[in-house]
Amino acid sequence: MKKIIKNILVLVLILSIGISIGYFLRQPKTDQVVIPNDPNQKYISFVFEVYDVIKDNHWQKMEEADLNQLFLLAILQITGLKDIQTVKDKTELQKYLSTTISQYQEDSQKKEFSATLADMVLSNLSPFGRSRLYTKKEQDNLSNTVANINPEVDQYQILGVEKDADISEIEKSYQEKTKDLDPVKDIDEIKKLETAKNTLADEFNKSLYDTHGIEPSVVTKILGTDTLYLRIDKFTHTTFEEMVNKLNQIYTQQKLTNLVLDLRDNIGGNIDSLPYFLGPFIGPDQYAYQFFHQGEKTDFKTKVGWMDSLVPYKKVIVLINENSQSTAELMASVLKKYNVGILVGTPTKGWGTVEKIFPLEHKVDDSETHSVFLVHSLTLREDGQPIEENKVIPAVDTSQKNWTDELFKYYSDQNLIDQVKTLLN
Repeated sequence: MKKIIKNILVLVLILSIGISIGYFLRQPKTDQVVIPNDPNQKYISFVFEVYDVIKDNHWQKMEEADLNQLFLLAILQITGLKDIQTVKDKTELQKYLSTTISQYQEDSQKKEFSATLADMVLSNLSPFGRSRLYTKKEQDNLSNTVANINPEVDQYQILGVEKDADISEIEKSYQEKTKDLDPVKDIDEIKKLETAKNTLADEFNKSLYDTHGIEPSVVTKILGTDTLYLRIDKFTHTTFEEMVNKLNQIYTQQKLTNLVLDLRDNIGGNIDSLPYFLGPFIGPDQYAYQFFHQGEKTDFKTKVGWMDSLVPYKKVIVLINENSQSTAELMASVLKKYNVGILVGTPTKGWGTVEKIFPLEHKVDDSETHSVFLVHSLTLREDGQPIEENKVIPAVDTSQKNWTDELFKYYSDQNLIDQVKTLLN
């Protein structure tokens, strides 16, 4: 079993290189837009490459007339023109765009207009504000956020230890720095120190941080004598490996029977790792979830199977809240569908989109490259409805006064319920 898991982890890491928050780097299929002898050709080509990326790849199939109108309205808004224009087809839109760009004298103005137009159209796609035009810097920042890399923060400096400090020194520094902090007033400082400790006081996490700058996305602790608390903050390309490592460590040291899986405040992340996450919970080769794209549904099945270190947990509680989004919502929905544990908390954010990054070949400035960050698909929850706006609904809603009584109907274990109540408070 350990050999199989090791091989799976290697495969996950290989498949995950360059993937972030379920976003794929793919070259878009675009139509060259050429107007002979037009001095503004590069700006027109840039705008219409964005046009083609939207038409071919946005989750919602758009008629050319609707897309033309969307670009036209954005042009009118940027230029401040009041007259409502109409264009019959894409060629007429190209001519209107060329005429508009020609009104700007400076290249810097043309560049700004073209980039603003593309971003405005993208942001007005459904869902509003989710698709955008990214510069290389913005794309790099997104990749770092998804990978849980923060180049501006030094976890060693936060704890005040050297890079060759051993685990005992790191633990000692953490205790000294937190002993006089107030758990309410100094909560932000405590969280920073906890992140630093979780990063450096675990050999596996420390290795990831020292090698790649990756901070941990999985936190565990033992509640009472029989409950494992497992929190996933986001889904990165190393989160599955982190979870397996944590579960195996605990499995060899202590036999527990209850599991609290905390997906609260989880911002989502690498959705392509989800077939690996779900396999240990629902079994191998199981139909897990669906994407919806331009009228078509795509099924996704689990890539791995049961895991020995998860088998002992007979009572499972999955915590969600209004800040659980994206991949976290989808995972909660699948666990609900397969009756793996009880969903406890409040309805999720309802942010059920899958975005992809499409690098643009055309440039408006030789010193800058852009990419389209586009909503490519919607995720569907257990009843076949989009998670977007509909949310994932818990079985036990903790906003209700009698929620502990409702949870008791599922698990008549008062100690477990008290532990959950403490976590929520």
